[in-house]
Amino acid sequence: YISTSSTSQTGGNWIDLANGTTSVNIDTNGTRYIYFRAINNAGKVSDITAPQTTKIDTGTPTTPTITGGSTTWSSTSKTIKVSTASTSTSGIKNYQYYISTSSTSQTGGNWIDLASGATSVNVSTNGTRYIYFRAVNNAGKTSAVSGYQVTKVDTTTPALRAKATTTTIPKGYSSSPINYFTITTNYGSSGGTTTCKVGSTTVTNVRSLAVGTHTLTCTMKTGAGKTASASTTLKVVQAVYEYAYTGNYQTFTVPYTGTYTFEVWGAQGGCGFYFDSLGSYPSIDSITRVGGKGAYAKGTIKLTAGDKYYIYV
Repeated sequence: YISTSSTSQTGGNWIDLANGTTSVNIDTNGTRYIYFRAINNAGKVSDITAPQTTKIDTGTPTTPTITGGSTTWSSTSKTIKVSTASTSTSGIKNYQYYISTSSTSQTGGNWIDLASGATSVNVSTNGTRYIYFRAVNNAGKTSAVSGYQVTKVDTTTPALRAKATTTTIPKGYSSSPINYFTITTNYGSSGGTTTCKVGSTTVTNVRSLAVGTHTLTCTMKTGAGKTASASTTLKVVQAVYEYAYTGNYQTFTVPYTGTYTFEVWGAQGGCGFYFDSLGSYPSIDSITRVGGKGAYAKGTIKLTAGDKYYIYV
């Protein structure tokens, strides 16, 4: 007798086995209680045996659905959870998840068991990943694989530091502001942007800075939102010093130690006139003589900050 009760014969009928047969194969899904009895050749029936329990589930669990993914970068782990639970005749033993590098197949990982009763997993793997779930029933059958949920996680915190506390540069010197910093931890899988400012003004090249002292701050920001900043001082000094005739000496105080280029020009000679041998004075066009061009010299010299020089023009 295949019964639905452990205390009585319910939901079925007594079925004869063939003469000499002592066993029966049970393939009824679910929990059943199997009773036996014997009949002798005189037609007398024995007492009924205690039941033997069968628990059979020949089907597969239904496919779970999951939620919790996002195509937006996150600096913390993402929780993927079952939103529609699987069902099965034998019940669900546990869920399994797969962290894949592919949106079309389970690639680059392994199926991992969740504890019995658990329905979610925290994914902290950096990069773009595709999370799949499946269910395992108490008969050991697995469901079809769920659709994926995307996680985009980047836990990287960037880092940078100034190469120097203060740097002196000539006015108009061309350089990217980030060149005054050392990046010790670069962006992770989410990428990022670097912005440099003096005060509230964005600076893309230090040649835009006026003569004076400036605090330059560069900020790195990852695609997941993590930031790091560092600052340095830039002293911008006059790059070209010109000295014209004044009738007196002029002074130049070296603003910073370094190599300087000097360019000097001599004055042009004056124009002249002449008279012919008869003492006559021809037209201006025929007698004007232009003076020779002045000399030019150029050279470099190393100067020390604070030294004073006198310029005579």
